[in-house]
Amino acid sequence: MLTYDWIKIIAIVLASIVLWQIIFQTAKARLTTGQDFGVFYFSTIKNNTANLNALVDEEDCFSYDVLRYYSYFMDENYNDYFLQTRASTSEGDIFVVDNVLKPMSETLYLQDARYSHSNFKSIVDVETFRFYDYDLLVSDAKNYIAPLLKSGLNIDVVMQGYQPETNGFDKSLYFTENFDASKIEALFNERMGGDRRFITNESKIEGRKNEIKRIKALFENVCDFDYLLKTHPGLFVEYTRYEYLYFQAMATNETSYYEMYKPKYEAQTPKKYAINTRYLTLNTTASKPPATNYFSVFNVEDTKNEPYILVYNYKNEQPHLQYETMSLLTSVIKRCSTLLDARR
Repeated sequence: MLTYDWIKIIAIVLASIVLWQIIFQTAKARLTTGQDFGVFYFSTIKNNTANLNALVDEEDCFSYDVLRYYSYFMDENYNDYFLQTRASTSEGDIFVVDNVLKPMSETLYLQDARYSHSNFKSIVDVETFRFYDYDLLVSDAKNYIAPLLKSGLNIDVVMQGYQPETNGFDKSLYFTENFDASKIEALFNERMGGDRRFITNESKIEGRKNEIKRIKALFENVCDFDYLLKTHPGLFVEYTRYEYLYFQAMATNETSYYEMYKPKYEAQTPKKYAINTRYLTLNTTASKPPATNYFSVFNVEDTKNEPYILVYNYKNEQPHLQYETMSLLTSVIKRCSTLLDARR
């Protein structure tokens, strides 16, 4: 018959085994930053997620390695708290915010429209929030796929040769002619070496096919975004960071803040921080759903005040999946406008 001490020892061992299994299962199920794709909406944005969710499903927006897609609508009382806490853990991929301007004072606003309150500007100005300049997003994506080209090829030259608007152009053939499948397979092996989804030979073969599909889609999205930047500058919203904080300090005569933000503001140059969904509305046809089906602002009758779309810059945390954002955005642009119709 077991003594009481032995019973305690056995109980402790069993409890330890159960606890370890729970920890192991939790760790195994935890998604990486890139595998978890989040769209965050400021509290001023209407909840149109059903339409966006349908688009994501219909267009098969993401690669095989994005395992969860979700949306989050902020409470107006906790916008700042939510943004700060999520930024601390590098969460979120797309951020949607209004572009409504409210004068800091009527007199100053008449002198210079930059004397205005703006949720968009104030959020970009927060130093702990990392948002991409769209020019840099495309540049980083190009640098990511460039090493996967066949030896001796240049990414800029290959992108210039990508002309899907030309009759008879074969996207798949063009990709095969320019990208090295063995390099893409090596990238897959490096990324997925410890991934339990790819243990059997069959799963590895399927995974490598999906990796090639991922890189092909990324290449096409990069080319489309490069085309949009060059031919449709009105789609993008340029902003000089710290402008809002600088003009706010001047409007309120806060000398210490003025002295703090003046050199920061003057050191900045305008960058394309957002997509203006209004531009999609102005470049569409009756056969396409309006952009407001997916992104619109509460209690704003002025149709010019359609939302802005920003991309979080978490390249360091998700070097391989940062550019899934481009896939969702190109799908929205194709669905709601004619801007990429010639390149299908």
